[in-house]
Amino acid sequence: MAFKRSELWWRRQGYSKEPGTHRAPGRTTRALSRLIEQTEPVSPAEIPITYVPTRTSNPSDPRTAGMGYDRQSQTMVVEWGDGGPAYWYKEVTPSDWRRMRRTASPGRLINQAFNSKPYGPI
Repeated sequence: MAFKRSELWWRRQGYSKEPGTHRAPGRTTRALSRLIEQTEPVSPAEIPITYVPTRTSNPSDPRTAGMGYDRQSQTMVVEWGDGGPAYWYKEVTPSDWRRMRRTASPGRLINQAFNSKPYGPI
């Protein structure tokens, strides 16, 4: 296999054209490490619940108890009022999150707008 002169130099430095290898092995700077940490996906279990208690149209039996949101992964986490397992919802835009915090009935909005998005228990 014939390589261009510059390509041979890059290969000797440890670089590769394989997917996911964009730097020489063992050469991770502090700034690059921080960037990698910021871009790694966030687990729904790590998203803090920041909206507690949620509004409700049924105070005697609220459907939701608390919610959290991660802007980077566009993931919302919902804790239920009945104590069931928390659920995550993907593809939730920041405007969807604002709408969720402003609605009088989060449970109704979940049924109308969010059950069509990817979701599941944590």
